[in-house]
Amino acid sequence: MSSKINEQERLFEITKFERRLWDDGVEYIAGMDEVGRGPLAGPVVVACVIMPRDPLIEGVKDSKKITNINRREAICQNILDTSISVGIGSVDNLEIDSTNILIATRKAFAQALDAMEITPQHVFVDHVHGLDLPIPSTMMVKGDAISYCIAAASIVAKVTRDRLMIKAGQEHPMYLFEKNKGYGTKDHTQAIKEHGLCPLHRRSFCKKFLLGNGASEIGRRGEQASKLYLEKKGYEILACNYKKMYYGEIDIIARTNDVLVFVEVKTRSTDVYGSPAEAVDIAKQKRIIDAALSYVCENFETEQQIRFDVVEVFPKGNRCKVNHIINAF
Repeated sequence: MSSKINEQERLFEITKFERRLWDDGVEYIAGMDEVGRGPLAGPVVVACVIMPRDPLIEGVKDSKKITNINRREAICQNILDTSISVGIGSVDNLEIDSTNILIATRKAFAQALDAMEITPQHVFVDHVHGLDLPIPSTMMVKGDAISYCIAAASIVAKVTRDRLMIKAGQEHPMYLFEKNKGYGTKDHTQAIKEHGLCPLHRRSFCKKFLLGNGASEIGRRGEQASKLYLEKKGYEILACNYKKMYYGEIDIIARTNDVLVFVEVKTRSTDVYGSPAEAVDIAKQKRIIDAALSYVCENFETEQQIRFDVVEVFPKGNRCKVNHIINAF
């Protein structure tokens, strides 16, 4: 009896935000949450769930706190049976690699909302930076722990993604996806080192596991080769590894013919990831541009002509092949 009372008290507590809107006549309140931003393989999945005011489902909480798989499956089914509307969004590893995980996550949120048969009047969202929804919404930090609707969405999203990864484990048994769900466990990373990548892996997430401890050394070698190459071409090197908080790092800043050149160096010892320049995605370009503008403001009082280049470096034995892309973006 005591545990029953405690569960009712817990459900009362995590519906306090929903009850405020329900009491104001807002009937269709949705929770949205994502699963799968951090794994090395598989999609990112978002669920959007509108739950009724009554009945409240026992056991609905942050999906990460429901460790028993069978219980999580049962609660998920109860949510699906009780819910007013459910929408699922999913963006695969290929698109994650071609954009980045934040852009992919935002797209999955939009897909989930579009998939709803009933449009929510208000949405509670487990906070995602830069998310822009077309309907009234409330962003909550750790929302799956304090909002009933977000917790319900977190369970649906996790069960949906787990099922996808269990199926992937049957298709690619050496990676044990059915156990690790694509996350970077010891067995999973060891399998990557032994077997390489499968079509479900996020190549942008897996570089360090394939390159190993030599990755930083390869990067330094590439930057040194780029610096020597530019100097031979008559460039004046102004700075290397310029770092600006929030924006990241610019590998080389140089000058040629009164033009400031901001250089991103990409070094690859293998073509398994595609061309090095492809790694400089739109999000990376924006960070470089913002850092470059900061550098100009800090170091010059007059307007400067600027340019953004990418230098691809391919180590070959004791030598490096260099490909200089001028005005890369």
